[in-house]
Amino acid sequence: MKGLHTVARRALLTRLKNNAGMNAVVSRNSMFGQSPSANPAWPFTRLGPPQVLPLRGTRLDGAAVNVGFHAFAKPRYQGSTMVETAEDYAGRIGAAFEEAVDRSGETVTVDTKTARVTYQLADILLQRDPAEADAYHYSATVRIRIIAE
Repeated sequence: MKGLHTVARRALLTRLKNNAGMNAVVSRNSMFGQSPSANPAWPFTRLGPPQVLPLRGTRLDGAAVNVGFHAFAKPRYQGSTMVETAEDYAGRIGAAFEEAVDRSGETVTVDTKTARVTYQLADILLQRDPAEADAYHYSATVRIRIIAE
């Protein structure tokens, strides 16, 4: 099956948008593929470009796909009182992401293509966002193993 990276990427984004834990910390309208809107509402997430290693064999059509996940957060305020730092908020989004995907799997159908997808976290980084002085950036790589059915 061609285009397994597209199936994997769309499956991941759909999983995140439909996850209650993720929706508790980021609006599903602020979860993007590789291209966020011009001025996204904070906090927001986006996916990075997929890196694909085809898996081929007798009766095997699949791929190992590494996809970056990025979350961006600023401090959270109630009125004029800061109730959560940007670092803690970005970390909380990251924790929800980890809960949503790590060591999980599902069967998906994307554009009439059905595949078995499993997710596993590879690495995680939480750092100050270099483009926004008061923001933090959580990033992780998720390894997606996808096998066409």
